[in-house]
Amino acid sequence: MGIKEVKKSITKRRKAIKAIIIELILPTFFSKKLTIGFNKYVKTIAIKIGVKIGFSR
Repeated sequence: MGIKEVKKSITKRRKAIKAIIIELILPTFFSKKLTIGFNKYVKTIAIKIGVKIGFSR
């Protein structure tokens, strides 16, 4: 893990938090789109973590 990677992960987390906050504030029409995007984002993280675990074994 380099410094750049750590910074990227922090910014991604901030974006995710912002997405959640926006989701709570905005009407359902917008939040539906965000939830789809957020679900994709979570899935990609899960895949990345799974790959890392796979390689470590």
